[in-house]
Amino acid sequence: MTARAVTDVVVDAATVYAEGVLAGLRTAANLIGRADVGLIPPELQHQVKVWRSVVYHNQWLASKGRPADLPAIPDRSELIARIDAFLALFPEADHEHA
Repeated sequence: MTARAVTDVVVDAATVYAEGVLAGLRTAANLIGRADVGLIPPELQHQVKVWRSVVYHNQWLASKGRPADLPAIPDRSELIARIDAFLALFPEADHEHA
């Protein structure tokens, strides 16, 4: 058995960002669907699929030496407001699970 002396890993900021968004969406889906998968909104399921595709595409671009551009990221306060508004749609859920 032989081992490679060097391994090249190409990671770009856009892929890392997309993986973070995907992880957040998947966590939201898991929290909402904890009791019943039928409670997960179709739009959330769709966004998980979209961001999974973005991650795969960004990884492919990076492997070809053409990393994707980093998208414009909203201000932190705007992101927190979006998360709060989304969680407010599910008042019966325990958002303090961790």
